Amino acid sequence: MNHAKRLLIGALLAASLAVTACAFEKTNTYTPGQFTDVPQTEWYAAEVANTYELGLMNGVGANLFDPNGSVTVAEAITMAARAHALYLNEAIPDASGEWYAKYVSYAKTAGITADEFAAADFDRPATRSEVAELFRKSMTADWFSAVNAVSDIPDVPENAACRDGLLLLYNAGIVMGSDAVGTFNPDAAITRA
Repeated sequence: MNHAKRLLIGALLAASLAVTACAFEKTNTYTPGQFTDVPQTEWYAAEVANTYELGLMNGVGANLFDPNGSVTVAEAITMAARAHALYLNEAIPDASGEWYAKYVSYAKTAGITADEFAAADFDRPATRSEVAELFRKSMTADWFSAVNAVSDIPDVPENAACRDGLLLLYNAGIVMGSDAVGTFNPDAAITRA
């Protein structure tokens, strides 16, 4: 089950992690070359296929995935809502408005997000800490069993709002940081790859 956890949050954290098909039902079929900007030789190719097959992410149109593009707040909320619904085998009800309106509404109802994002935020790049927090909230607490004993993240101060959630993810072995000492880069944007 630990491997499944790493795979789900990983694919959701833009290939920092990955998802196993054994824990979640695939809803789409990915064909290699389906996204012309995702060569099979790239490190993220398998994660793109996994997230597409699980219905967590789609392309951006014209057979493109845009792996180097930033994940927007709307996309991050959408992925977290889809992961939550997939995990709980729930349907996401339709809502009127922008393409992401139903996911924002579902995420609010599910407690994944509240009102921390204004309408103007939805098109801006999401930060790594925002994405991690959304995905942490998309799973139930019992999903995060500790496999590590991490008590410090080098670039996340003790008073940072995201610290406790990140420590939960680090201790569950889902987030490992971006270098040998576990640096997280909480304010950096995250790519779709």
